[in-house]
Amino acid sequence: MRTGVCVQMKPCLEVDGAEITFEAADTPQQENAHDCGVYVLAIADALCAALAEGQQEEAVLKAINASSVRKFRHEILRVIQSKIGKK
Repeated sequence: MRTGVCVQMKPCLEVDGAEITFEAADTPQQENAHDCGVYVLAIADALCAALAEGQQEEAVLKAINASSVRKFRHEILRVIQSKIGKK
């Protein structure tokens, strides 16, 4: 794990003095050279949903694949377009 990045991020993530920790984990990887950021967002979304719904993280992460990320990319685009339309 890139410890330096975690150390830099830690102050930004602490709320009301709560101690946070970072844990290295195996996560799904993109199969191409351009979906890294979308995978990061999909993984973060899946982990937040798992936490909110009391699901096992491992099961949620296994559902992330090229097909689910493609759908997630379209959802991101829809959200962005809706925000632009509201201006």
